[in-house]
Amino acid sequence: MSAKFDPYDEDWQPFVTQAGCEDYLKCARERFGVLNLSYWHLEGTPGHWERPHWISTYDRAYMALYQEHFHFQGDSGFNLAFRRPIPLDWNEARAGDDDVSEFHHVAEDFGIGPHGISYPIVDSRGRAAMFSVNFDCTDGEWPELRRNNIGQFGLLAHFFHERARALFAPGVCRPHKPLSVRELETLKWAAAGKTSWETAAILGLSERSVRFYTENAINKLAARSKTQAVAIAIKGAMIN
Repeated sequence: MSAKFDPYDEDWQPFVTQAGCEDYLKCARERFGVLNLSYWHLEGTPGHWERPHWISTYDRAYMALYQEHFHFQGDSGFNLAFRRPIPLDWNEARAGDDDVSEFHHVAEDFGIGPHGISYPIVDSRGRAAMFSVNFDCTDGEWPELRRNNIGQFGLLAHFFHERARALFAPGVCRPHKPLSVRELETLKWAAAGKTSWETAAILGLSERSVRFYTENAINKLAARSKTQAVAIAIKGAMIN
C-alpha cells in the first residue's frame, strides 16, 4: 500500500459535482496503491434497489457491460453484504453464485483484480451505499493484505459517503445529541486506530467502560457502527 488513510488530513466538505467525486476516487486510487475504487449510492431496500448512482475508477467499457448484461439487482453480492454487519470479501460472493463468479472472470479482462472488499453503508437517515476497494495481489498475499487494510478502508468508505450523499440525496440531517467528554475521548482514540483495550489503558478505564461510552456515542449520533460514528464526529468537528 502506498499510504494510510488519515481522516484528519482530509477535506470534509461535501462534493458539489459528480466530477469531483470521480476525481477524488482517481487520486485516492493512486495514493493508496489499489487497483480500483467504486461507490454505489442506492435507494430502496435490499433486493429492491432503485435509481442507483455509480461512480468508480473501473474501465468505462466494463461499467457499460456490467449495466447492460449484469444488472446490479442480480448481483447477489449486494444482498449478501446488507444481510450482516461486516464487509464482504469478494471471494464470498463468488463462492455463492456461479453468475457472479463468471462475471468476475470477465472483469479481469478489463484490468479488475479478483480480490476486493465491499463495505455496505446505511447512514443515520437510512440511505444506503456500497463502497468497494479492488486490490492488486496474489491469492497467497490476499489474507494478510485484507487483514491489514480492512479497517482503514472502512473509514474511507464512510468518509466518502459523508461527502457524496448530499449530491445524490440532498437534505438537512437531523441534529445529533451532544456527546459527553468520555464519549468524545473514546471516539478520538478509535479514530487514531486504538482498540478498546488500548483506549482503556490510555484513559485509565476498564475495557467494559470504553465499550459503554462507545455504544452511547454510536446511539447519540444515530450511527450504525463505531466507524461511522467516528466519521460523523470528525465531519462535525467534535473531535480533532
